[in-house]
Amino acid sequence: MIQTSQDLLHIVFAFCVLWITILLCWGLYYLVLMLRNTYKITKNINRKIETFGELIEALKSKVSTMGAFLTLFSHGLSVFIDHIKTKKEQKEETEETEETNREVKIKVIKK
Repeated sequence: MIQTSQDLLHIVFAFCVLWITILLCWGLYYLVLMLRNTYKITKNINRKIETFGELIEALKSKVSTMGAFLTLFSHGLSVFIDHIKTKKEQKEETEETEETNREVKIKVIKK
């Protein structure tokens, strides 16, 4: 079996190569795990960025739609306010004519 010191040296070298191989495999395993976690993290970040982009696009479309509706709403509101002013003016004119008619009736009655 072991006849010379060189045989012992070869056995020691074999054990050293075995341990170096085991340590390299262990290191590669953890390197692969770190790379896998990095991939998962970047995938998750990309998904969140895409979701944020979709949110921004949705808000952009909502704002543009709201702008169109806001213009329409403001026009409708101004027409409504004009209508109310016209009704109020008509009511005031009617009240003034009624007062004038009352005054005329009172003068006619007094005579």
